[in-house]
Amino acid sequence: MALALNYTVQATSTREKKLQAVAYYENTDMPGKKGMPDVPITASLACKNLGIDRHCLRDWKKNKQKILQMKKGAMRARGQSHGKEPNLEFKLHSQFVEARRIGRIISAKWFLNHAKAIYRELYPRRISQDEVTGRFQYDHFSFSNTWFAGFRRRYRIALRCKTKQAQKAPEDYREKIENWLKFNRRNTIKNENSDYGIDRGPNVPTVGRFKLSEIANMDQTPIAFDFLSGRTYDFKGSKTIWIKEQRSGWDRRQATLQVCVYADGIQRCRPLLIFHGDPLGDSRRRAEEKLYDKGVVVAFNKTAWADGVNLRDWVKKQYAVASPYFAREKEPRLLCLDAFAPQMTPSLRKEFKKLNCTTSYIPGGCTGFVQVLDVSLNKPLKALVAQAASDHADKYYEKYKAGGFTVGDRRVLLTQWVAEAWKQLHVQYKDTIIQTFRRVGLSLNPDGSEDHEIRIKGLENIEVGDFSRKGPELENGLGSLIASDIKAVEALQAKLATRVAKLDKELINDEVPADDEVDDEDHEEVFTLGRMGTRSQTRVNRYFTNMEIEEENRGDDSDGEDGEDGEDGEDDEGSEAGFDPSDDDDDFNQEIDGDLNMADENMV
Repeated sequence: MALALNYTVQATSTREKKLQAVAYYENTDMPGKKGMPDVPITASLACKNLGIDRHCLRDWKKNKQKILQMKKGAMRARGQSHGKEPNLEFKLHSQFVEARRIGRIISAKWFLNHAKAIYRELYPRRISQDEVTGRFQYDHFSFSNTWFAGFRRRYRIALRCKTKQAQKAPEDYREKIENWLKFNRRNTIKNENSDYGIDRGPNVPTVGRFKLSEIANMDQTPIAFDFLSGRTYDFKGSKTIWIKEQRSGWDRRQATLQVCVYADGIQRCRPLLIFHGDPLGDSRRRAEEKLYDKGVVVAFNKTAWADGVNLRDWVKKQYAVASPYFAREKEPRLLCLDAFAPQMTPSLRKEFKKLNCTTSYIPGGCTGFVQVLDVSLNKPLKALVAQAASDHADKYYEKYKAGGFTVGDRRVLLTQWVAEAWKQLHVQYKDTIIQTFRRVGLSLNPDGSEDHEIRIKGLENIEVGDFSRKGPELENGLGSLIASDIKAVEALQAKLATRVAKLDKELINDEVPADDEVDDEDHEEVFTLGRMGTRSQTRVNRYFTNMEIEEENRGDDSDGEDGEDGEDGEDDEGSEAGFDPSDDDDDFNQEIDGDLNMADENMV
């Protein structure tokens, strides 16, 4: 006879103990009478040995299959609750699913309004309406907070923060993204007479005709002077949650951080920080520049945003020498970047072509899905910078409290934090960099054998395939665009050409009005002309105010030499703002909702 279990099974037993009790009853024998063979144990004796009630054992045996479906460690089975009005909740859930599918913002008020509308539709006889106020009275059901909490629990609905903001659903971008992936594949595959550089041996990883070290992604992202995330831990029930600024106006003062990552995860190009100010600067600026961290390149312009000058300098002084091979060897390169107008000018394309670089412009609206930096790296990079700023604020709290740090000091500190964060990113997130290049299809085998590794958020079952190049593509450089994008490009080119001609005429006739006479609409149009089609079409005063400039200039004048212009002051003459009328680039101001790619530049 099997030994009785040496523990007592209580009525509140877990799933495992209930199953053990049932197994004990089903598999245990007891001695037979007068030399007879053993017989199955009786329920009474089993319950006595287990120390449980017979009703418990009977119910557990009867509901054994339900117990098996319970979660591990659970003490009782919880059935699916449908609430008091299951039909109402089912319809409300269906409407919620459809609303979220198209990206609607859903609030508690939305649920309440739609639930009442459904109730009126289902049960018109339970509704009465006040003749004076017109308000509805709902009988037999109360749309209470308790019901709403139960509804959300039953359908696993929670209040969430947005992770993606866009005007279209991800599925709407599938054609553009697949077209972009095929363009990359066509330019990566080795064909007869393809330019694949010098054979470096089997130890050098390659992707088609590109060395892994020659595949890169470059992007610009705004970075604030004051890192106020908008969220903080505080006591429950507090009605006012305030966050102290380290200095007035710093939360509105922005800089631009331009970075470039490589598919092998190795750090090559230094980050470029673009601040607002006169590009020439003054003696105080030159003294400040000596304090900048050497791991960062710093530039100034009137908009604190990348323009043609900054980009050409970056290509010539950084990207050109970032390759581990000599520039004269002309190793083929693949640079992925977004469709930002100054990055698509003929002069910049010539610089890329001198380096034997194929530029792959990401279609408009798709950067959040396929741009390596946007997908995985910008957020942790900014988090590292913000953490360095927080640590510094804790260390020098009294000095911050007394306003001891000027804007110039903050720029110096920002260069140090960015340089350190950039190094840490390539140490802590090196595997993430490498894997993200593979997830977006930039460093996969071009024969299509690794397409199963493509993971683009919101888009399933994307396969690029083996798209061999059989001939040259469109001469206008729009080979990676769909027909609707090409029409949009042509329409916007004509529209912007008219604006540029109007501006040139005003400059020639010397009819440019004074600053105080320019209305907001024209002011915005001039200053955003060089960066149309980007996600930052705000006016210059989004980053600074005239009052802040005057205050800063007064502060700088008190510390430096008199009679010199402040470094952040603006000249009335020749305001550049990212737009150079003397530039010979005819299509500098091209805006597209897609990719203005060069044709397959390295085709023979």
